Amino acid sequence: MLELRGVSKSFGAFVALNDVSFSVGGGEIVGLLGENGAGKSTLLRLIGGEIAPGAGEMRWKNEPVSRHSPGAARKLGIGVVHQHFMLAPALSVAENLALHANASFRFDAREWEKRVEEWGARLGWRVEGRKRVAALGVGERQRVEILKALFARDDGETADLLLLDEPTANLTPPETIELFDTLRGLRNEGRALVFVSHKLNEVMALCDRVVVLRRGEIVGERKIEDTNATELATLMVGRAPTTSTPQTAPPQNEIGLQIENLSCGVLRDFSLSVRRGEIVGLAGVDGNGQAELAGVLSNIMKPESGGFEFSSPDSALAVIPPDRRTTGLIAAFNLVENLALHPALRSRCRHRFNFDWKLAATTTRGLMERFDVRAPAAKEYCFAGQLSGGNQQKLIIARALSFPHAAVLAVDPTRGLDVAAARFVHDELRAAAFSGAAVLLVSTDLDEVLALSDRIGVLYEGRLLPAEKLLPANASRETLGALMGGATIAARGVRV
Repeated sequence: MLELRGVSKSFGAFVALNDVSFSVGGGEIVGLLGENGAGKSTLLRLIGGEIAPGAGEMRWKNEPVSRHSPGAARKLGIGVVHQHFMLAPALSVAENLALHANASFRFDAREWEKRVEEWGARLGWRVEGRKRVAALGVGERQRVEILKALFARDDGETADLLLLDEPTANLTPPETIELFDTLRGLRNEGRALVFVSHKLNEVMALCDRVVVLRRGEIVGERKIEDTNATELATLMVGRAPTTSTPQTAPPQNEIGLQIENLSCGVLRDFSLSVRRGEIVGLAGVDGNGQAELAGVLSNIMKPESGGFEFSSPDSALAVIPPDRRTTGLIAAFNLVENLALHPALRSRCRHRFNFDWKLAATTTRGLMERFDVRAPAAKEYCFAGQLSGGNQQKLIIARALSFPHAAVLAVDPTRGLDVAAARFVHDELRAAAFSGAAVLLVSTDLDEVLALSDRIGVLYEGRLLPAEKLLPANASRETLGALMGGATIAARGVRV
């Protein structure tokens, strides 16, 4: 259905894709794997018409494609499901899809609401066309994104190829299972799907074939029945995956972070103590108070009531924010300027009325090497917006954890990171706890919470569950999954 022949793409001196040949046929799901900065997003953008190749050829149903653009891609039958939702929260579901389809100026709300609900029914979903996107849960928004990519076209046809960029990043395990059932159904209808994910277990469970990119080149292609997660991880990073030995030490008795009766937006009467030297993990589906908790602790939002304090008044909080694009980095600043946003680096580089930019650049280069932040030719002077999503995240983590801190707030710290980078971040969080910091991990990735935490709780509708006592590190997935759905712990187990 789609074939790329010898495609290359450079941004200045940085080679993003080099002589890539790639194909996907109808009735198959092809997994696309690679480290952060390997070229996956560039490849998807090229297929979706956002950028043009520097060399090579693209063919669609055996015909060469020229003058490619996002509109041309939609007309061909190519739909893109982006990693970050591309929806207008203030508009209804029907309005969002009509806008994407370039509907005529005379918008008929009832007609579009009916159309959207019919599209949802074709996939076995109940979708309310008149509902505002702002009122939808994360899983519901993902459904809307798929409907938009698959059906919302100005010619009334449906897409034959779907490009899915990290579609499970914000979903709970049950929502992921439901999504996979939908994708398999689309494959069985004869559609082609390209699935990008850093979660090797998902790729192994869903895909028919896997293509691996490393530094802009294809380094391997395997049928799913002929490979395993270890081989794929080795292809991604160029070496066999290593198993780290976590740094562990018994938590101290001293409270490093104390939160008392905090209320803000969804968050209601939230109280929690984190001891120095321990990692407390909070699981939960997005929209249950995570944003408010992070906003208050970061001093971005003002609480309605309650408050928090550290072990000493001059303690510093290291923050890994939930959204690297809006609260983590300034895309139009270079990497040196973004790191200089940290008060400790500003203090180190300030001399009376002057700022030592040379020292700031040297510090930035050192942190980029330590955290393996890969940048285009300008390196520390490139704009943050030029980095891949994973490298943006690594830059944020380098800024947060490389300066003195008594407590750490990490919100989805490995979202969008490859296997090796996620392992590195986990090691850094363990090292922070080992050094005596109180670490609060807020994550929608249940595996991450279970792997890192000494004690575990769940955020549900702004409340901490279980209310009576946090769960131990060996809590079962079933118990946590029930709590994420609003259950309570009873004497005989979990009661919904």
